[in-house]
Amino acid sequence: MFRHERPQKGRYRQFSQFGVELIGVNKPLADIEVLAMAQQFFNEFNLADKVQLEINTIGDDESRQDFLKKLVDYLTPLTKDLSEDSQTRLNKNPLRILDSKDEGDQKIIEGAPKFSDSLNATSQDFFRQVTEGLDKLGLHFKINDQLVRGLDYYCHTVFEFTTNALGSQNAVLSGGRYDNLIASMGGPSTPGVGWAAGTDRLALLLEKPQLSSSNIAIISTDETGDSEVLPLLNELRTHGIAAQPIYNGNMSKKMKKANKRNCSWALIVGETEKNENKVVLKNLSSGDQKDVPRNQLITFLKDPS
Repeated sequence: MFRHERPQKGRYRQFSQFGVELIGVNKPLADIEVLAMAQQFFNEFNLADKVQLEINTIGDDESRQDFLKKLVDYLTPLTKDLSEDSQTRLNKNPLRILDSKDEGDQKIIEGAPKFSDSLNATSQDFFRQVTEGLDKLGLHFKINDQLVRGLDYYCHTVFEFTTNALGSQNAVLSGGRYDNLIASMGGPSTPGVGWAAGTDRLALLLEKPQLSSSNIAIISTDETGDSEVLPLLNELRTHGIAAQPIYNGNMSKKMKKANKRNCSWALIVGETEKNENKVVLKNLSSGDQKDVPRNQLITFLKDPS
C-alpha cells in the first residue's frame, strides 16, 4: 500500500497490510463474524492481552448528515484554534478532525457533539445487535465515541484493535461497514464489511521466537545422504533449531567447515543411517557421538542432556 497524502509522524509512505472482506451481507451478524475472526487471529498469535477492541457506530446516511451538521456548527466558531490540517478538513472532510492527533484539536474535540446523539432508530438497533452479539461471544470491547471514518462510503459499525505497546500509532487492525463503496465506484448497491491489519505494526508486537542455542551442521556421507539433507534442514528450522548444510568436500573437510562455522553439533546421514531410520549426532566440542532414532531427533536436540 502507498499513502497519497503526507504521512503522519510514525506512519510510512509505503506499508504492507492484509485483510478480510465479507461482501453481500447487510446484517449485523456479518460485522460480528469479521470481528470474531480478528479476535481469533490475535488469540492464535498470543497477542490478545496486548490489544483492545474499540468500536463505534456512525449510523446510516441520515444519521451521518445530521451529525455532520452539528459537528460543523460546533467547530466553525473555533476554526482559528484548530490545527492547520483540521482547518482544511473543516471544509473538505470534518469527520477526520475527530481523528486528529494534535493536542490542541483533541481538547476541542472533547466538547464536540457525540455521534450517538444523531442516531436514528434504525442505526441504534443495528449497533445494539452488534454489541449484543459481541457480548454473547465473550468478545470484550470499549465504545469509543470519537472513532469515525472520514470516507463517505462507510456506515454503521467502525472499529479498531489498539495497543499501548507502539506509542502514538496505536491501531494495529482497523475496519468497518462500507455499504456504499461498491455503488460509489459504479457497481450495484452491495453491502460489505471488513478490516485490514498492518503487518509492520503486528511484527513489532510479536515476541521473538525461542530458538535453540544449538547450531547444527548437516553432513552427508554419500549420494543417498545427499537426498536427506534438505528434508532434515527443513524439519530442524521448522522447529526453531538453527541448522546449515555443509555441501562440498570430503568428510574431513566437511567436519573442518562445521567447526570453523562454530557449529555445536554435526548431524551425519548416509545410506546406512537412512536404511536404519536414524542419524549420527556428533558433539563438536567433546567429540562424543551417538546414534539417534529419526523420530526422536527434535526431542534430543531440544534437550540433549
